[in-house]
Amino acid sequence: MNDITAPPVGQHRLVSPRVGEQIAEELSRSANIIASYYEKHKSEMPANVACALTREMSRLRDLASRVKPAPQEDDKEG
Repeated sequence: MNDITAPPVGQHRLVSPRVGEQIAEELSRSANIIASYYEKHKSEMPANVACALTREMSRLRDLASRVKPAPQEDDKEG
């Protein structure tokens, strides 16, 4: 196992902005696939499965928002 630990999210950029956008897009797409499945089958699934799917959708969307690069400001005030 590696002894290297990743810095906390938001402190250092570990990937380029373009790669961050691609990762965020994949995470969002995965969340949307789960959401589509959930909507189609929610009436027939047990509550614990529905809860797990809902939590996973939230987790993926949260991760997507974390890796997506922040918009760059062109204007500097001061």
